[in-house]
Amino acid sequence: MLVVGGTGESYPGDTRTDVSGMLAGVTGHLSRRFTSRWVGYPAEYGPVGNGAGGTSFHDSVRAGVRNLAQAAAGTIGPIVLLGYSQGCTVVREFLSTPGAAESLGIVAAGFVADPQMPPGAAYGKPQQSGWGIAGKGGDVPVPAWWIANDRDPIPNASPDSLLRDIADLTEFMTATDSIGWARAVIDRLLRSSWQNSWGAKNPLNLVDVWRARRRVDTALAEAFAYLPQVPVLNDAGGEHTSYGVEAYLSPGSGTGCEVLASLIEANVRL
Repeated sequence: MLVVGGTGESYPGDTRTDVSGMLAGVTGHLSRRFTSRWVGYPAEYGPVGNGAGGTSFHDSVRAGVRNLAQAAAGTIGPIVLLGYSQGCTVVREFLSTPGAAESLGIVAAGFVADPQMPPGAAYGKPQQSGWGIAGKGGDVPVPAWWIANDRDPIPNASPDSLLRDIADLTEFMTATDSIGWARAVIDRLLRSSWQNSWGAKNPLNLVDVWRARRRVDTALAEAFAYLPQVPVLNDAGGEHTSYGVEAYLSPGSGTGCEVLASLIEANVRL
């Protein structure tokens, strides 16, 4: 099993092999049939992460794909890929390479809080109406399972969430190449490839005013759910980082990480 962590869980020059971070909650519940290996990469989102803040999300993912491809090429036997948050994008980009899954023996994939989770893909949660904040990703060419909390906007942002505009705007964000970031944003504007065409239109009537207000209220609720949980100040927070500690399907059930481990155990034949 090749494991790719989320933003801030890895760093430039990370050569560790032991799994750490969120996905240790998955690999720690797998049987000895599986051997897990960490795949390091910058794991930065512009100024967010453990590096120097010079790597955009886009370039960080590209570096992760290169490292993942190298790790897969050096692995003997069937491979399961596992990603959390930004790491899901790395796994997705790698799997989108024509023939990669077949030639390297990729047999399955697991995603926790995938920013490109398809609509209705979250395991055991048909009631979810949203999808990944970065848009609907392409097809995954191997059996796959998605774990997504109801209130985590990263995998389950509302269909017209204003946070989608932030995701579009910041994909190329970097602290050291503002000109390159600006060019990428301008290019996206010229191609009209924003998920929401830059947010709500100017309200023209009471219906539009209501819709604009609803979108703002929803975006605030999603943002607070994503931000860390702080007693009294933000009791509803921490949804993006709770997959290893909170019951996933119902009170008393396993955590999201434990549920994914069970799915992999039950469905992957090596």
